[in-house]
Amino acid sequence: MKVLVTGGSGFVGSHVVDLLIERGYDIRCIVRKTSNLQWLKDKPVELVEASLFDKESLRKVLTDVDYIFHIAGLTFARNFDEFLK
Repeated sequence: MKVLVTGGSGFVGSHVVDLLIERGYDIRCIVRKTSNLQWLKDKPVELVEASLFDKESLRKVLTDVDYIFHIAGLTFARNFDEFLK
């Protein structure tokens, strides 16, 4: 089964990725150009550069995906409205 993970390069998301690997899932992670990939290095994970704000890039990464684990989130925002975006 193919699983899409958003936020897989983060602390919590990388631990979810580890559990999914242990359970034998085929994993695809959405990453950004600025993502720190230290916790995904050398793991059997397909890394796809995409944006959660770009519908077309999301359509592409969702191809053949059975489950989605949405773990991405903001850790910093300049104002309250940015958190709500």
